[in-house]
Amino acid sequence: MNWPCNPLMKPSVRSMLPLTNSSANDGAALGVTAVEKMSFAAFESAGEAIVITDLAGNIQYANPVFEQISGYRRDEIIGQNPRILKSGKHPASFYQRLWQTLSRGDVWRGSFVNRRKDGTTYNSEQTISPVLAASGQQIGYVSIHEDVSARVQFDETRRARELQSVRDTADERVRHARLELELARQVQNRLFPRTAPVIAGFDLAGSVLPAEETCGDYYDFIPMSDGRLGIVLGDVSGHGLGPALIMVETRACLRTLLQGLDNVQEILQRINQLLVHDLETGRFVTLFLAILDPATRSLTYSSAGQPGYHLRSSGQVTRLENSGMVLGLLDDAGIPPGERITLAPDELIFLATDGLQETHTNDGSMFGMEQALDLVRMNQHKRSRDILEELNASASRFRQDAPQEDDITMVVIKGLTSGSPAGSSPDQCVR
Repeated sequence: MNWPCNPLMKPSVRSMLPLTNSSANDGAALGVTAVEKMSFAAFESAGEAIVITDLAGNIQYANPVFEQISGYRRDEIIGQNPRILKSGKHPASFYQRLWQTLSRGDVWRGSFVNRRKDGTTYNSEQTISPVLAASGQQIGYVSIHEDVSARVQFDETRRARELQSVRDTADERVRHARLELELARQVQNRLFPRTAPVIAGFDLAGSVLPAEETCGDYYDFIPMSDGRLGIVLGDVSGHGLGPALIMVETRACLRTLLQGLDNVQEILQRINQLLVHDLETGRFVTLFLAILDPATRSLTYSSAGQPGYHLRSSGQVTRLENSGMVLGLLDDAGIPPGERITLAPDELIFLATDGLQETHTNDGSMFGMEQALDLVRMNQHKRSRDILEELNASASRFRQDAPQEDDITMVVIKGLTSGSPAGSSPDQCVR
């Protein structure tokens, strides 16, 4: 758009133009008029938008590129303040820092999101410099800015694609990890007893409730060659895939050793020697091992930090204290010799990992072993499987909407009265 007159002829603008290096009396070829013309041509031909304001910030000059970018005609914005371009995308502190910089006589460089005349916005990279007279006095400002909307859009699109690629990769890794965990869960589930063995005069049951897809808790019923039965309950510190792998190793060792040994102390000592060399520092295993002899109704047990409870028909509870240290920490875990107890009709042995008693509400209230034993007493007349179902249900009701933070595994060994059918309680693997 052509100006009705040369805007650089305005005194306020002419005062900001460069003068020749010649002395004031020099009649050289380039006089002030020639410099003004060259400056005007340069400003008008520039590839970037150029705006000149006075000290109050009122626009005195804008070149054609500014018209193209902003949509304003020059005759519309002369005398206006550049705030006409405000988009509302910048806080007041942004403009305060800008004017603080200019007030010190420094050059400000930065990026704006400006608003065009039609209301659309555009991104600009801008340099605003104070204009100084020959005397050094500041007399205005000159702004040079470039519309970089296309570049910003390209960069945003590229970043969005990169971010989506990262998300897709992360999603695929999560999907793959979940698939691996599901496969691990299926494998581990097959390692737990599918059904409790049927033994005349006894009712057996076990259950496991993992906190995650896999768990470090372990229980087992291991038939021995002479008709006796190995019964195991253990807990690897922590929960998840790592402890689950340690549980698998412990299970394999126990099943192998129980085919050739019947000394519970020696078996636990051998397992400890293996685990001491395999476990990382701070990791350990608690384990309760018993051998049930149906012929004599006796149970010979030893423990490595895993308690058990003997409930008599009268309701009296005896804690099974025959225990040494946990396995995997020291070469000598101090495992005691096996202790033999007789399991009379209507009596039972109750085993549980610490995930049961440590079940808690959001306010930190604990379920506790005392409450668990009270429930066992109240349900002692029921089948072993039903006792475990009631315990799991009660613990779940107790914690309400609090997360389950540890695996819960339990075993019940119940003596039956004379003439009662042998117990046959399919085990649960509650998920």
